[in-house]
Amino acid sequence: MKVFVAVGTTEFDALIREMDALIPALGLEATMQIGHGGYEPRHCPYFRFAPSLEPYYDWADVVVAHGGFGTTMEVLHKGKKLISLSNPDRYDEHQSDLLGTLEAEGYLARCRDLSHLPDLLRRVPEMQFRRYEPPDCRIHTVIADYLARATEKPAAHPDRTVNHIRQLVEKHFDTLAPTYDLKADNRRAYLDGVDARIIAHLSPLGPGLTVLDVGCGTGKRTAGLKARLPGSRFFACDLSAQMLKAARSAPLDGLSQQTMTALGYAANTFDAVLCLFNTLGYLATPTQRGMAMAEFARVLRPGGWLLVDVMNLWHLGEGLQFRRSLPTAIWEALIAQLRPDIGPGNKYFTLNINGHRIPGFVHGFTDGEMRRLLRQAGLEVVHSEIIGYDTGQTRRRLTQGQLFYIARKPQ
Repeated sequence: MKVFVAVGTTEFDALIREMDALIPALGLEATMQIGHGGYEPRHCPYFRFAPSLEPYYDWADVVVAHGGFGTTMEVLHKGKKLISLSNPDRYDEHQSDLLGTLEAEGYLARCRDLSHLPDLLRRVPEMQFRRYEPPDCRIHTVIADYLARATEKPAAHPDRTVNHIRQLVEKHFDTLAPTYDLKADNRRAYLDGVDARIIAHLSPLGPGLTVLDVGCGTGKRTAGLKARLPGSRFFACDLSAQMLKAARSAPLDGLSQQTMTALGYAANTFDAVLCLFNTLGYLATPTQRGMAMAEFARVLRPGGWLLVDVMNLWHLGEGLQFRRSLPTAIWEALIAQLRPDIGPGNKYFTLNINGHRIPGFVHGFTDGEMRRLLRQAGLEVVHSEIIGYDTGQTRRRLTQGQLFYIARKPQ
């Protein structure tokens, strides 16, 4: 039996020492995370800290762990059998309270005394536990949507704000253009996951599709989608002149410099419009984002499709490479709400691009906000997903990825 032992960031030498003695006695295969402990195991590999414990949870048949909230929830989310102990050196009783509740509900085996650990390890292979299903908590999105509606008002100089952010975004992507495709490869799993969903939706519509990619960047991704849809015609546009310069070599059917809020195409032209990788989030105001959505609807043929993915304001990550805490997300959202120079959902940042520190702007969306924009443009949402930013896989929890929508223009 493979056992992973975890004690968190503190020390729990009594547990590590007991488990080290039980490994040869019970014939266990084990790995231990020992934190700041002074005792070092002699009968198994060990380490103090790691960026993520998920690979060790995945490897193990059983996890033996301290009763910290974070570790306990991570193991239960993984669906692993868990033997959990309160660390007696903790200054309060919160671990005991947590483990008592979870034991009573049948989610784990609680070890009240280290002398009971050998017996629990012998019996745990036959034990049956309830599968933990976390509640789908959306209180933070309700608060954000309420504050956005309650505080939304025009800026003192809306044209100046719009023009400033447009110039900032344009310069940002002009500077990023030479290395954009290399940087995008850091999110290859996510981009490939979105593209697979696009192809799966558009392929059954047959050959001869006319598609517009709004915010095409270097055109590499757009050309890749065209190649996977035989007989299709792909048109593309972008705000950045340098991105379009890079896109000239892409085998596309049309390429132009345009803004999303005033597309230079006739009404009812395209079978599908793509707006990908949070392109919509580089517009400065709610009014502009509404104008862009209306333009997407205008250039779509009746029955045409909009496929769009945006940055999720409440994205906390999948527990892999991208990680963000809920308190940080709430704090950033509140600061944006309270400061009129930022605005709800908006964020200013600076990146080091090709040796230059370049400012940037981005807007993060709530699911409610996106559905309102689509509805106000007369588009019907027929499918939506949370797509993991590290894996490109569908995620059940709202906080675990970015927002992806497929919407249709009525016939």
